[in-house]
Amino acid sequence: MNVAYVFDEYVILFSDICTMTMNIKSPIFKLFFYVCFTSALLIFNSQVFGQSNSYDVVIPWDASKNVLINEQEFLMPSIKNQGYDGKNPFFAWKIKVNRFFDYSIFVDNLTFFDATSEDLTFLDFNEIVVPKDPQINTSANSSRNDKFVHVSMNPFVSVNGVVKRVASFKVVVTPKQLPAAEKDFVGSSVLGDVNSDWYKISVNQDGIYKIDRAFLTSIGLDVSNLNPAHINIYGNGNGKLPELNSVFRPDDLVKNDILVIGESDGSFDANDYILFHAWGPNRIKQVGVEFQREMNPYSNVSCYFIRISENDPPARIESEASIETPNVNVSTFDFFSVYEQELKSLVGGGQRWYGDLFDEELTKSFAFNIPNVVSSSPAKFRISFAANPSSGSNTVQLAIGSEILSNFSLQTVSADYARVEKTFEDITPQSSMPLTVTVSRSNPSVMTYLDKIELNARSNLSLSGNQMYVRDLASVGLG
Repeated sequence: MNVAYVFDEYVILFSDICTMTMNIKSPIFKLFFYVCFTSALLIFNSQVFGQSNSYDVVIPWDASKNVLINEQEFLMPSIKNQGYDGKNPFFAWKIKVNRFFDYSIFVDNLTFFDATSEDLTFLDFNEIVVPKDPQINTSANSSRNDKFVHVSMNPFVSVNGVVKRVASFKVVVTPKQLPAAEKDFVGSSVLGDVNSDWYKISVNQDGIYKIDRAFLTSIGLDVSNLNPAHINIYGNGNGKLPELNSVFRPDDLVKNDILVIGESDGSFDANDYILFHAWGPNRIKQVGVEFQREMNPYSNVSCYFIRISENDPPARIESEASIETPNVNVSTFDFFSVYEQELKSLVGGGQRWYGDLFDEELTKSFAFNIPNVVSSSPAKFRISFAANPSSGSNTVQLAIGSEILSNFSLQTVSADYARVEKTFEDITPQSSMPLTVTVSRSNPSVMTYLDKIELNARSNLSLSGNQMYVRDLASVGLG
């Protein structure tokens, strides 16, 4: 099996080295072939690492397009086979690379030429800020069985106060070996203990959960002879499984520390109960200086397991002494909220699903509430759509009450849908934030789907409800 796997895997990857087929029958020859062939591959790979490939990329600027914005005609800058980031042109380039490597990507040798007067008029009217330094994003991403290096950029830049178009640039791609994460696998799973009783439960959101005598009885557990010291709860709550094998994930159920009220007498009485913290199926993660949610596309719940065993040492929450002299005093924290409905896939499958459709109703409202809001700190929104306009002027307006916060155009496409993501903010947020989204379209065939709306704001540190999460990036540090 090893010989067949190694040979088949690399005969596809390095077809210029070996394209023959072989029927290997002799065990001795198999071993000899395996050693020789893999040694050759190692030598080949060692020569590949560190060798850079460079690509000269020319941006194919096209004739500007006539567009109508607020009943005014403009010439919109255009790039062949490219779309728009709102109203601003957007340039993206990619190239297929070897999927078994990681890559460092470097962009330099940018050349420019002066923007046209029509460019300047268009940028000024639409209040598009031209950066002083090139805004370039690079990445190496896998798609099915292929891997691509991506480079994207804003094709305008201000050089010494003069707006320029980016004419060309060079991309230098250097392969490097993927990091090999050492893994110490468990010898056997805790679920293999046939002397334990297991009960599976599920949760649909993050929080502290209470398990009482009535609940344990309802799942079939005999509590009349139950010693609370024999109770443990297992579960991981990591959200969706990582797609990369190099990313750590536990390979067995993890025992969670819990709080059992009334366990000291050795019986689970009517007033006894268990408190434990559980993670739901989705994860909230820090991205830069704000939070975003990673939706689990495979499940709406996270599962935990109650284990009853007299041989399993109890894991319990322990008391920690308070620090008498704090090094940071926190009175506000980062509030986060998200609206996201997973209703429709635009490609008949995959991980990204969309929610509200703007068709019969072109205006929709979404209620956001920020308890104990800090009105002097801006509320920052991130919103994403997918739409299919093939021509004409199609716009989205975002407003809080009567205040318009953002107005942008939807990218025209020749087929399927184009995705657009926008950020905007309200500099004087209130506790109630009714966001109104209005789509204006050139014809009834234009369909616009909402992906999600994320809100980051600041709240005063005061309990709202019976439990809440407190996150504060401003106070992250030693201590």
